[in-house]
Amino acid sequence: MYLLTIWGMVEPEILGPFATDNERLAAAKAFLDENGGDGENAVFRIDMDGGVPLVSPFINYEIEEE
Repeated sequence: MYLLTIWGMVEPEILGPFATDNERLAAAKAFLDENGGDGENAVFRIDMDGGVPLVSPFINYEIEEE
């Protein structure tokens, strides 16, 4: 499990691997808290399926503060 961050909607970076989805989710929240979740920077999940990377978004309620 990996985390794809995109700085300024231009520069991608892959973080991980993470042992659990909760660890990856915490890293996504931390990234957005530290670097702004104002739409300029973004985070996505990367999972592997038979050696093929699958990129998917986080749902807003997953990464928003309670």
